[in-house]
Amino acid sequence: MANLIFAGPIGPFDAPDVAAIRQERSEIAGTATYRDGSLAGAFGEPGSAVTIGLEHLPERFVAGLIAAEDKRFWDHPGVDPFATARAAWSWLKGGRLVGASTITQQTVKNTLAGAEDRRDRDAWAKIREAVMAYQLESRLSKDEILNAYVNSIYFGRGVTGAAGAARAWFGRGWNDIDLGEQAFLAGVINAPSVLDPTDPDHASRARQRRDYVVEALEATGSVSPVEVAEARREDLIVVPAGSRGPRQAAAWAALAARSAVRREPAARAQLGRLGLEGVVRTTIDPAMQALAETVLRDRLDKLGKPVPAGRLERFDGQADEGDWIAARRLLPGPATDWTRAIVIGTGTTTTVAVEGAGERQIMGDLAFAPGDVVAVSSVDADEDEVRLVPVPDIQGAVVVMDIGSGDVLAYVGGYDATMTRFDRARALRQPGSAVKPFLYVAALDQGMAYDQLVLDVPVTVPTEGGGSWTPSNYGGGLGVGAVPLFAALEESSNFVAARLGFELGVDRFADIAEAAGAYTADAPIVRVPSAVLGSSETSLVNLVAGFASLAAGGVAVKPRVILEVRDGAGEVVWRPSLSNSRSFASYRSVALVQSMLAGVTERGTARKAFKNVSVPVVGKTGTSQDYRDAWFVGFTPEIAVGVWIGRDNGEAIGAGRTGGNTAAPVAAALFQRLADEGLTRSEYPGWPPELLEDRAAVSRAPSAPVGPLSSGAPMRLDGAGLDALVRDRGQEREASGPDIEAGLGSWRSNNDLLERRPGSGNEGGLRFRSPW
Repeated sequence: MANLIFAGPIGPFDAPDVAAIRQERSEIAGTATYRDGSLAGAFGEPGSAVTIGLEHLPERFVAGLIAAEDKRFWDHPGVDPFATARAAWSWLKGGRLVGASTITQQTVKNTLAGAEDRRDRDAWAKIREAVMAYQLESRLSKDEILNAYVNSIYFGRGVTGAAGAARAWFGRGWNDIDLGEQAFLAGVINAPSVLDPTDPDHASRARQRRDYVVEALEATGSVSPVEVAEARREDLIVVPAGSRGPRQAAAWAALAARSAVRREPAARAQLGRLGLEGVVRTTIDPAMQALAETVLRDRLDKLGKPVPAGRLERFDGQADEGDWIAARRLLPGPATDWTRAIVIGTGTTTTVAVEGAGERQIMGDLAFAPGDVVAVSSVDADEDEVRLVPVPDIQGAVVVMDIGSGDVLAYVGGYDATMTRFDRARALRQPGSAVKPFLYVAALDQGMAYDQLVLDVPVTVPTEGGGSWTPSNYGGGLGVGAVPLFAALEESSNFVAARLGFELGVDRFADIAEAAGAYTADAPIVRVPSAVLGSSETSLVNLVAGFASLAAGGVAVKPRVILEVRDGAGEVVWRPSLSNSRSFASYRSVALVQSMLAGVTERGTARKAFKNVSVPVVGKTGTSQDYRDAWFVGFTPEIAVGVWIGRDNGEAIGAGRTGGNTAAPVAAALFQRLADEGLTRSEYPGWPPELLEDRAAVSRAPSAPVGPLSSGAPMRLDGAGLDALVRDRGQEREASGPDIEAGLGSWRSNNDLLERRPGSGNEGGLRFRSPW
C-alpha cells in the first residue's frame, strides 16, 4: 500500500513506512561452532541480517544509549525542541548544522530516509527528517522505535546493528561484558572511526567517551557511584580487529548454521527462547572449510577482474555521513583486514576516501568512477597509498558433503563473506548437464542396457500446445551418429539426453532427481522437455546431496548442517531427528552410472581437470545456456564436492567457459588438497568403478546419420519420424564375430553386476537394442 502524503509549507512528505520499521525480527541470534566445538562465528556478525530484540540486550547498555544520544527520548514527540533550537541558532550564526537529531530522527535516517536525504544534510533535509520522525512517533511505540534504532546504528568494525557489536569489539557476547564495556558500546556509535582504543591516537578519546556514558548513567540513577568509579578504573581493552579467528571461515559457517536453523522450526524456537545464549554446533570441519575457501578464491582471482561493490547515486565528490551509510549497505563488512572506501577521483592514480582515515591513493588506472564503493587494505597512518582488495566480478560456491551421514563438511557461499550477504551455495541456478546422471539412472531402471546404441544426432522434440524444442550440442556440432549409452553421458550429448527424455517421459527423470535430493519441495523441477538438460533451477547444496545419493548406491542422502543446539549452560536443547533413508533407484542402475561418471573424469568432459589428480574421483560437469553457469559435482566413497562458478547478475562468464574447464579445476584441486593434508583418503578398495569401455576401441559405425537423417536436418520425434527411423534401421541390430567382439566385448561394469548376453548366432555376440 502506498504511503500517505503529508503536505506543508515546505512541500510534500511521505509518511513513514511503518512496515519497514516493524519488520519481522529474526529470533535466531546466537553462536555457531565447528563440529569440533571451536568457535566459528556469532549470528548477527557482519554479513548476516540478523536483528536482536531489546529483551536480549543488557538494560544498562540500552539506558546508556539513551543517556548519551537522546536524554529526553521518553518524553519528546520525535523531535527535541530544545536541541533543535540550539542547533538552529548555531547554524544561523554561520556554523554547521549538527546535533539535534533524536533517536527517532536517527531511526528515520537509518531505515526510512531516501538516498537523497541520506546524502543531503542541509537544513531542508533535517526538516524532512523531523517531519517523518514526528509522524513515526504517532504510529509506533517508543519500544518499537528503540528496537529499530539498535538494529540500524553503526558500531564500527563493519557492524551494523547491536547483535554482533559486543563480539566485534570484545570477542564475547552481550551477557559476558561488564558495565564499562557496555558503556563503551553505547558511546562508540558517536564516531566509531576515532574511538578505537587500539589506535594510540584515539585511545584517550575512547576512554573519555566511555566515562561520559558511565557518568550519564549515574545521573539517571541507573548505576551507583561505586560502580561508576570501578568502571572508570578499568582499562579499556578490546580485541584487535580481525582477531576473531579465520575471517571468512567464521562468516560462512555462521551463515550456513543460520540458514539451516531457519529450516528447522523446533531449532528456531529454541534459539528464539535462548536469545544470545544459544550455541549451534555445526557439522562443518574447520580445516576443510579453510581449504575450500582458499581453493575457490585462488580460482576466482584468475577468472575475474576487480569491480566495485556498487556505486552511489548522484555522488557529489565529497564523502559525507549519508554516503557512508549507503556504502555500508553496499559493502557490509565486517572489514577486519580491509577498509571501506569511496572513489572520489580517477586518472593515473585513483583517489579514495577511506572510512575513518581520510584520502588515500591507489596506484594504476583501475577503470573506477567517482562514487564507486571499494575495499582497500587496512590503512597505515604513515602511508599515503593503499592497496585495492578485489571484489571479483565472477563469483563461486563450494560445498563438501559426507557420503555416509550427509554432514556438510565445508560451505562456501562466495569469494568473501565479509563483502556480501548473498549465499550462492543456496541460490537457485540452472545446473545444465550436471543433472544428466539422474536421467541415465531412470533409463537404466527402465531396462535400457549401458552398452545400448543410441543416436547422437540432431533432434526436435514436440512440446505441449503443438510446439517443438530443438536442442543443440556444445559447440554446435551435429553429433557423431550411433554411440553406446555410457559414451553419451561421458561426452554429455544433449541430443541423446533429449531423446531419452522424450522416450522415458520427463516425469521419470524428475521423480528420480527429486527423490535423490537434487531438487526439493521448495524448488521442484519444472517438468518440461528441456529439464533433462538442466533448465530447471536448483541449488548447489541440493545438487551435491543428489550426487551423494548416487555415491551411496541409490539411497537418498539428506544434507545436515546442525549437530545440536545448546543453551548457555551447555545443555543440549535440540538435535535433528534421524530420517529414514529411502532407495530411489536400483543399486545396479546407480552402480552403472557411477562407472559412466568415472568415464567423465577419465576421458570425458572433465578429463583435463583431473588428469594429474591422484585421488580417484567420478563426477559430472554442467554448463547452462549462454555460459551463465559452470558446474562440477563429483565424489569418492567418502565425500561429495560441488562447485558453481558464475555471476550474481546471471550474465555470461565468458564464451567457452564450461563446467569442465572452469568449475572442475576447483573441485580437482580441492580433492587433491584434502587428501594431501590427510583430511580424506586418497585410495579406496574397489574404487574407482571400472570404465565401461576404452574409448579408442568403441565402434561408432555407422558414423553418419542414415535414412531420414541423411540430410543433416533435425529428426522430429513424432510418429512419422519414429516410423521412418524404425524402417531404415530396424528396432534391433545384431553385432557378432571376432572384430566386434574385440571392439565391444571388453565392456565391463562395476562389481561384476553385468553379464555378457549371448548373441543370436555366435557365442559371445552382443545385442544392441535401440529404443528408437
